[in-house]
Amino acid sequence: MPNSILFILETPLNQKSIKANLIQTLQMCKAYRDNNYDVTLLMPTTHSNEKSEEVINNIMPDAKGVKYIFSEFNSKFKFSQSLDRFTSLKKSISFTYDYYYTRSYFISQYIMRKGGQLIYESHNAYFTKHKFFNKLMTSHMKKLMKKDNFKLFVTISDSLKNYWVDQTLNSSQIVALHDGAEPISDNIVVPEHLTSFFEEIGDRKIVLYAGSLYADRKVDRVIELARRSPEAYFVVVGGNPKEVEELKAQAKGVENVKFLGKIEHKYISYMLTKADILLAIWSYDVPTMNYCSPLKVFEYMSAGKLIVAEGYLPILEVLKDQENALIAQPEDIDHLSSAIQSAIDNPQLMEIGVNNPALLEKKYTWDVRVKEIIKTLAA
Repeated sequence: MPNSILFILETPLNQKSIKANLIQTLQMCKAYRDNNYDVTLLMPTTHSNEKSEEVINNIMPDAKGVKYIFSEFNSKFKFSQSLDRFTSLKKSISFTYDYYYTRSYFISQYIMRKGGQLIYESHNAYFTKHKFFNKLMTSHMKKLMKKDNFKLFVTISDSLKNYWVDQTLNSSQIVALHDGAEPISDNIVVPEHLTSFFEEIGDRKIVLYAGSLYADRKVDRVIELARRSPEAYFVVVGGNPKEVEELKAQAKGVENVKFLGKIEHKYISYMLTKADILLAIWSYDVPTMNYCSPLKVFEYMSAGKLIVAEGYLPILEVLKDQENALIAQPEDIDHLSSAIQSAIDNPQLMEIGVNNPALLEKKYTWDVRVKEIIKTLAA
């Protein structure tokens, strides 16, 4: 019989706002499924079970074979939502699986107490932002990692692994594995309004950003970049209606930038392939910037197009200047603009990303990531 694994996601399902951690978890579920595991995903929801599964299938229709348990909760008070979700999830966990995989500190404690074999994944350099409690939680995690049923502590970058090793967690139980992406499929049927949009742009070089429009990403810089490179056309994909309208207002009078808003995730890969330059920008205001592994980077790599990225420490673990990307100094609009303009002016630079799909398949697919976890557990 195949091994079984239960993924436990603490973030509630919300069809109006699809979070990156849901995409990442679904991709991990698929990869475990493809490695002959019996996979179940448990997550909280405010929808009915039928509606929740419909939302999941719309996000990732090729996740068939993964089973779902939707833990319904209804919090009347915002301050009690976390506790209500935790209580609801606990009631839905059965101890019949070979492994339990979670990013939740409190769920991990519960799994350990009940004797489940735990794989814990860390995306942050803390368990809580409260310093006193974080110190206590870190100390408790060190004790848990000494138990036989604690199997692995997974981090999403070398930078984050080094941080936890500095906190005296056992380095032999920590493995650093960046997030990933899948090779682009040729089987996606793309709506006509998207294909016609790119046709209307014509021969202009397309610079595309796909991702969140949170204030800490400082995506408003795209407007200034468009002003500085008027011969190119800048496209921004993502964001909620309010964020999009605010940026449109700031871009008034700048004719070579377009904010498209949210596009279904299954069409993002098509849009990436239509660009000439893929823009990867953040800021030091992003709380996890020194330790993160943005899905954006790997999705960009799958397209084989030139990536212009800001050189934050974990990004440089994957992207190398002049090798598979052009790297700009973080939060330096002049350097960023210069990198984009140099690529527009020099066709040879546009070829820098052409080998990224092969590099992705070798090192950064979800299948590679899961195989590494399985191999580490077997060692």
